[in-house]
Amino acid sequence: KLIVDQIATWLVDAGGNAWIIQLTVIPFVTALGALLFYVTIQPWLRQRAEKFGKPRIISGVHQEAAQDLTAFMQPAAYKCVAIALDFSGKDEKLLSESLRFIDKDLTKVFLLHVVESPVARTLGAEGEDLETLTDREHLEKLAERMQKSGVTIDWKLGSGEPVAVLAKLINELNADLILVGGHGHSGVSDLIHGTVISDLRHHVKASVMIIPMSS
Repeated sequence: KLIVDQIATWLVDAGGNAWIIQLTVIPFVTALGALLFYVTIQPWLRQRAEKFGKPRIISGVHQEAAQDLTAFMQPAAYKCVAIALDFSGKDEKLLSESLRFIDKDLTKVFLLHVVESPVARTLGAEGEDLETLTDREHLEKLAERMQKSGVTIDWKLGSGEPVAVLAKLINELNADLILVGGHGHSGVSDLIHGTVISDLRHHVKASVMIIPMSS
């Protein structure tokens, strides 16, 4: 009532300029009153809504987190996981980390490597050059060690351009997940390695997981 009386006094004193008060002060006071009314009654409205089982109204951008945790269903285990090995000296760590993503009862694992030597590019993975023979033997030994850990495993050796060959092998296997090692290179090495992983990601249907190998 005091506010109304004060506004009335201003209107009388303003005389011919009363229209200015009507266009500025009155709308402002009205809006302020509406805001105070909302702040006062909003907690009561919320309590009434919750009492009758109505969803809580949340102001702002974010939505309230789901209360029914059963909505998050555990996905099925990966059926086929492919592990790309580059024989950089940290393959054992990559294989050890891969066990986080493997269900030994359900997952089939494939070890993959691409030989890049000129002879292998010409003769293919069945060639008998020293690099191909060495890499094939290395794959077999790593597969045997993984098998002793209870993993169902096989291996495939390719030859040629790494991205194209790996993508072909992965898609033929219909793999669900491909694991590659991130070596934390710097400069040109990092650019080349990062480009290979990026290109591979765009040529396969499987999800690509990069495992840090720097530590």
